[in-house]
Amino acid sequence: MKTAHTVMLIITLLLALTGTAVAQERFTGEWEIRITGPETAKPPYQVEIKYPVWMKIEIVNGKLSGTYIDQYGLRCTFPMIKAINDSNDLLFVHCGTTKHPESHVPVHRAKLVDGTLRGMAFTSIKLFEWEGRRVPISQGTEASE
Repeated sequence: MKTAHTVMLIITLLLALTGTAVAQERFTGEWEIRITGPETAKPPYQVEIKYPVWMKIEIVNGKLSGTYIDQYGLRCTFPMIKAINDSNDLLFVHCGTTKHPESHVPVHRAKLVDGTLRGMAFTSIKLFEWEGRRVPISQGTEASE
């Protein structure tokens, strides 16, 4: 009986891990990003805060990892990416530092909605929203290389 219980526990864990990996796979690929919403007028903080204009999300060693190119053309790899909300949302931060030690590093939160990656950058407040369109595999570019 104890062996059967152990086997069932292992099978349950494997299914849970497989389900998470499959759910995370939906986010993988290359994405072209643009700022959306009323914030597109580019308020001053949007000029100073890094945000992606191109992003690639992939699974490396079983974990989500990403690379993006910001509005200034700088490339950043962000291994600190986390799937939350039953793998329906992603959280990640940009590389680099803030201008002031007291400043909060912006966090990006993204959700896949009807094939579009919809995101927002926030600190203690929402700063701006963005959306990503998947780059077709035939057009994959590794942007600006």
